[in-house]
Amino acid sequence: MPQPKRIPGSRRRERGIAIMLTAVMLFVLVPVAGLALDAVLLYALKAKLSTAADAAAIAAARSLNVGMTLAEQENEARQRALDFFRANFPNNAYNTSNHSVNVTVAETAFRTRTVTVNAAINAPQYFMRWLGFSSTRINALGRASRRDVNLVMVLDRSGSMGNAATASSPCAVMKNAATTFTNMFAEGRDRLGFVAFGSGYHIGFSPSMNFKSGGSSSMPSRLGSMTCQGGTSTAMAAWKAYELLQAIDEPGALNLIVLFTDGWPNGVTADLPYRRITDSRYGGGIRTDSTTTTTTRNINTRWQTGYPNYATTYSMLPSPCRQGSTSSPPYHYYNMRCNNSSCSSYTNYSSPNWNPNFNPPTRLGVVTQAAGDQDTLNTGATVGPIRPEDSSLTDAGTTLVSGLDDCAATTAVSNSWTGVRRDVAYLPDTDAYGNSTRGFMDFPGVMQFSSGPYVGKIRIDVPRSLTRAALNAADSAASRIRSDVSLNPVIYVIGLGDVNHEINRRMANDPTSPIFDDARPTGLYVYAPTPTELNYAFVRVASEILRLAQ
Repeated sequence: MPQPKRIPGSRRRERGIAIMLTAVMLFVLVPVAGLALDAVLLYALKAKLSTAADAAAIAAARSLNVGMTLAEQENEARQRALDFFRANFPNNAYNTSNHSVNVTVAETAFRTRTVTVNAAINAPQYFMRWLGFSSTRINALGRASRRDVNLVMVLDRSGSMGNAATASSPCAVMKNAATTFTNMFAEGRDRLGFVAFGSGYHIGFSPSMNFKSGGSSSMPSRLGSMTCQGGTSTAMAAWKAYELLQAIDEPGALNLIVLFTDGWPNGVTADLPYRRITDSRYGGGIRTDSTTTTTTRNINTRWQTGYPNYATTYSMLPSPCRQGSTSSPPYHYYNMRCNNSSCSSYTNYSSPNWNPNFNPPTRLGVVTQAAGDQDTLNTGATVGPIRPEDSSLTDAGTTLVSGLDDCAATTAVSNSWTGVRRDVAYLPDTDAYGNSTRGFMDFPGVMQFSSGPYVGKIRIDVPRSLTRAALNAADSAASRIRSDVSLNPVIYVIGLGDVNHEINRRMANDPTSPIFDDARPTGLYVYAPTPTELNYAFVRVASEILRLAQ
């Protein structure tokens, strides 16, 4: 088949068309490519600007605690925001220009301050200059909120913390760490207070927004005046902290309890029933009554040794406490004491049930063990009943409760502390605040009465029983506090040295707790093996709280 003939000069004409088409396409493709490259640059600068604005807002919100007045705090926050922004996005960085940063601090919700950072820059254009665009304005917004806190510290000042006057003692280190912790919060916005506890408790500083000011009456100053002595009544102290949060009654705020302890709970505060009947129990330095002077009013003049050994079981007479006064029949377990004002006649009763008219009221007091162990000894010292509220931050916490005369546990006789097992029948199933003394830890063997008038009750004369009851009460208190769906309290626990890790995790509702409940506020347990790690532990808890507050 014959081929068509090529027209002479056609190839040269095709080449000219290709050049023209390429020129036209370059006129379109170069701006498109330039737009793509400039868009990538704008996207990168926008991301960098947003990061700088976010960092500035977060840093400013975290610095709202700096300053003694709200104005000082807001000024500090603005300056901190500018400093962080410039550190992350310096002037003229990446050939940008015309930087603008505006920082505002405003209350945006109940007890919530929000820092807003508006930033803008002119981003350079390179390829788009061909179309007359030399720069593009980019804006970014950073925002961080800080919710004010109601926080009560619960500080263990028991005797195992050592001498507060010794700088290296756990007591002294704890006070310094607690002071550093306090200063991390905002004067005039956050509300802080603390409860100190040993055997008893003392409200060292009632929650206030003015916790840094006041000189010697400020919270840091009050922390510095504290001494350490006594037992470990954890449940009572935690509940007192909760009562302080209840009194504030601010469901919209972040309500917090921060508990520090260096040991196992071993003290229980309860309405203690008094012994009216003879039963069998351990002795230990307790005196019994002489039978020769039963008509005397002052029973303290007729004590004689009778139950001296902690490891020996005795058939022990009822409490020698006297119910009543000289103006009315002062009932006693074995007689009506005086049937008339001259005491010329009286009525005697006999064992084991004794005087049916003798029915002394329960007395609020703390019982604790002083056997020197945690959860191993069935015999040893148990002491009390101690007055629940200490008079000051230096009170030794050894004052016994009053209200009945002639008791075994009185300061008028020697070995008065151990008289608690002569006076008190048993430990109730709930403490004075409704916290269960049963549940978490059980009471096998001799830890509860297996026979006699108080069968099934928790024994007051077994050190291990009091430790376990104290653990149960602390566990119950924390669980009940977390169940408040109005205040939603969050509990943090800091443990030092030889502590019971499980109870601390349970109280905090730490994610590692064996009973962790994700439906209730999640806290944190931080452990400090030695006092040198204690400051870090407090700072870590403070950082976690401030993170939650944002």
